[in-house]
Amino acid sequence: MTNERIQTLINLGFDKTWLQDIKDNFKPNTYGKYLIRIYDCEDLDQEIETGIFISNYYFSNERDLSVIHHFFEGMFYIINTVKDNEELGRGIIDGAPFDEMEEYEGNPWRWLHCEELSDEFKKREEERNQKILELNQKLMERENGYAQH
Repeated sequence: MTNERIQTLINLGFDKTWLQDIKDNFKPNTYGKYLIRIYDCEDLDQEIETGIFISNYYFSNERDLSVIHHFFEGMFYIINTVKDNEELGRGIIDGAPFDEMEEYEGNPWRWLHCEELSDEFKKREEERNQKILELNQKLMERENGYAQH
């Protein structure tokens, strides 16, 4: 989600802390087999497309969809295939998207709960921190090499 999109949503009354959490902690896929469009709607009778558009996200598996669920539970969604734009489902982000994906793919899609995802988030943060340490080490070595010449 871009800074511009976040500012637009803040101006529309969305919680700044929630949006910042999404920006800081949600690293969406840049491609996938499916696209989920997320909206905020006033009530259940409203057509989803007439709600406030939040963002699009790609996903390919239950883990990706679980992360989306973690950040956007209770929002409205429309899921399409990327390949041919076939609509697979629409509704509220709860257990329904998992059921729709299970029906479409013919194999179980399990919702991974926060505890299971937190291990994934910790692992990703550790990997990121390790890369930062490695880059800092390379920079220090390079600076030391320049200082010796």
